[in-house]
Amino acid sequence: MTALQAMGLHLAVASNREDPRPTMEQSGTARYFKRLIGARRPDGGRRPFKPAPDMLLELMGDFSATASETLYVGDSDLDIRSALAAGVRGVGITRGNFTREQFETLGAWRVIDSLMELPDLVRAENGEAS
Repeated sequence: MTALQAMGLHLAVASNREDPRPTMEQSGTARYFKRLIGARRPDGGRRPFKPAPDMLLELMGDFSATASETLYVGDSDLDIRSALAAGVRGVGITRGNFTREQFETLGAWRVIDSLMELPDLVRAENGEAS
């Protein structure tokens, strides 16, 4: 995650949890992300659960990012379906309950086995040497 931050990328989390921040703060991962959003809005309202694209579209708006500038990494079918619904490239990560083949069948743009692969994937997509 540090390598991705050093590349100047805007990192964010879209979760179906009510509020992902407490869990991520406890694990020490919240510090890597500029935005963490869940199903509960700060005003008490609700965001539609993934696979609805609303959370991704909200984050893209927060960063003024276009679909072509956005990658969404996730470990479930809901993540890939949400990425497709938002018109962004979905990257499946095989650390959960889904296999490479399942992600490919869902329409994932790429499939990785570890977050450590992301910096090289981004560099390759940007035409940079790793």
